[in-house]
Amino acid sequence: MTKELKQLKCSKCGEWKFYSEFYKSKINKSGYEGKCKECKKQYQKQYRGNNIEHCLQRDRLYYKNNIELRRQYRKNNIERYRQHNKNNTEKRKQYNNSPYKLDSKSKQLKEIKIYEPYIIDGDNDVNFKCTYCGEYFKTTKHQIKHRIGAINGKSSVGGESRFYCTQQCKDECPIFYKKLYREGESPNKNDLYTSAEYNLWRQTVLERGKYICQYCGKEANISHHVHPQKTYPLESLDPDNGIVCCVGCHYKYGHKTGTDCSTGNLANKVC
Repeated sequence: MTKELKQLKCSKCGEWKFYSEFYKSKINKSGYEGKCKECKKQYQKQYRGNNIEHCLQRDRLYYKNNIELRRQYRKNNIERYRQHNKNNTEKRKQYNNSPYKLDSKSKQLKEIKIYEPYIIDGDNDVNFKCTYCGEYFKTTKHQIKHRIGAINGKSSVGGESRFYCTQQCKDECPIFYKKLYREGESPNKNDLYTSAEYNLWRQTVLERGKYICQYCGKEANISHHVHPQKTYPLESLDPDNGIVCCVGCHYKYGHKTGTDCSTGNLANKVC
């Protein structure tokens, strides 16, 4: 009888199982761990759930201190990684397209400093606001992942990976897939957008604000940049950087004398 056909008794469940159902160990005389693979997995899952902060801190420290080791391991086992990804394509798609839930594993909502507004629905799913239409929708793990990468400057998709509820909103939004300017680069106003893009931004802000002045509540038709275009060129076509205001409030609050947004201060800025 070969060694693989011999059996050991699991110290957790008490069942006799073949050696192949145990992980190897250099400590035990038998050469295998006391718990079977199934019991070991259950224990690790339970332990991680009860000690999530400790495990995350330990994992980050390991990844930071073993970058070259992990890179070399992946290089030596590239075929294994490819086969694994191929065998789990549908599983990964299902996971990435599932709603992002606010649970003990979702600490990154605070850690990554996402400033977009979000709410939690009755299913405990995270709902972010669509950048274009302003409606809240169930945000997938795939969308959260790429937004995190964009915020941290590590996105492989391109652009800022903002949140959109439908493909139609992506197609119509003037800032979709826009990339940040290089550090220190401050383009002229005329290079920021075309007149068609500006009109689309203006119409988007007005529709989101329902043509109601956000200062006095009266009917209005002016789209005002919260952050001036001259000092914040990257936000020129961002609907979240626009509010609706009437003529009086636009003059009173929009370009009030003595503020950074006053006409005199903006005119003196050299870009």
